[in-house]
Amino acid sequence: MLNDQTSTPVAIFSPSQPMLKTKSKVVKNKPKNDRWAQSQHVLLSWTIDMTKSMHALSQFRFRANANAWKSLISCKNPAELIGLQLGHVETATAQYRDYAQGVSRQMQQCAQDMAPSGIIAGES
Repeated sequence: MLNDQTSTPVAIFSPSQPMLKTKSKVVKNKPKNDRWAQSQHVLLSWTIDMTKSMHALSQFRFRANANAWKSLISCKNPAELIGLQLGHVETATAQYRDYAQGVSRQMQQCAQDMAPSGIIAGES
């Protein structure tokens, strides 16, 4: 906007005013940002642990399945085949059940670790 008397531009807003607004928002939101960062750390740590756990289970089950196939190939009669299959299924089911229970416990622990941050409690 031009001033009629001097014909020089006059700033309507101070150039630093937007920066002050941004800075005050950052300061005002710092507790929320800190809680978010803390929750992300907890969640990332949990994700890494779960990935390692899933990888270990996958490796173990792959080896167990390969061994089961070796056993099945060496069967002499159908009764032996059924017995080996039944044992393999029971063992695999028990391992997957134990793994699922472990995942459930880890998820509960993750939620408890995140709760103090206010993220789980519904604060935004």
